[in-house]
Amino acid sequence: MLHGAPQLGKVVLNHHRFVLPNGTRHLEPPVLSDRLESARDRALAGDFWGADGEFTDGGSLRCTQRP
Repeated sequence: MLHGAPQLGKVVLNHHRFVLPNGTRHLEPPVLSDRLESARDRALAGDFWGADGEFTDGGSLRCTQRP
């Protein structure tokens, strides 16, 4: 239990845990610009999962490291 004013509490987060060396230095960012219009059309039509699918292609999230 902590004592004091709750508004003075701070949580410090940093992103360094997400860029640990993991052998992905060679990966380049995916080229997604050709999918943007289709994803936007789906999102505006209310198909948010379909819009998301335009970018994920069923793949998994890959944490990458950059120089």
